[in-house]
Amino acid sequence: MGDKRNYILGTKYGTRGDEFNVLEQFALGAGSGALKIVEAIAELGAGFVDYAADTNLVTYIEENFPKINVDDGVGKFTELLVQYGIPYMGATKIAGKLIGIKKLDQIRKGTGVSGVATKMGYYGGIGATVEPLVTTSRDQTLGQVFGLTTKPELAELTGRAKAAAVLGQKAAMGVEAAALGAALPVAGVAVKEGFIGATKV
Repeated sequence: MGDKRNYILGTKYGTRGDEFNVLEQFALGAGSGALKIVEAIAELGAGFVDYAADTNLVTYIEENFPKINVDDGVGKFTELLVQYGIPYMGATKIAGKLIGIKKLDQIRKGTGVSGVATKMGYYGGIGATVEPLVTTSRDQTLGQVFGLTTKPELAELTGRAKAAAVLGQKAAMGVEAAALGAALPVAGVAVKEGFIGATKV
């Protein structure tokens, strides 16, 4: 059942196939990314309510929130770009206003041990803040994707237990994003030093 072209939100059919052109895949991917942001925020709030009151709001959202099953390359890339790219850009702008543009510029241009440490804290903090807000319980950490850790089986849980698992999954995404964000400045220094060393040979 359902519209195979996937214009009905929540249908089980995906977006891969000749019935979709590139523009349609792009539009559906963008729509899915935007929906997942709203779903993630609603799910976070529901998780706290369920944990406190042992209700089943998370399950209700899972079963009723509109979804677009994007499974083509163009659509999936667009979905990820909207779901994560736009919130991260917004977070950096908010950080700029809170910290101050000049101070933020100093952080980005910082060098030496203290400069790298400050960058690690800045980018790691953004990752830890944004990721739990925009990640749904359907999403996986990189560790889970590569089989290093196990994603909780949420379908088997209800009430407070399910809420704890959902909040734990979001926390894991935040920790991973913080680690990746903090690693970026270190990786940048390593690449720069390697390039300088190569040019001296």
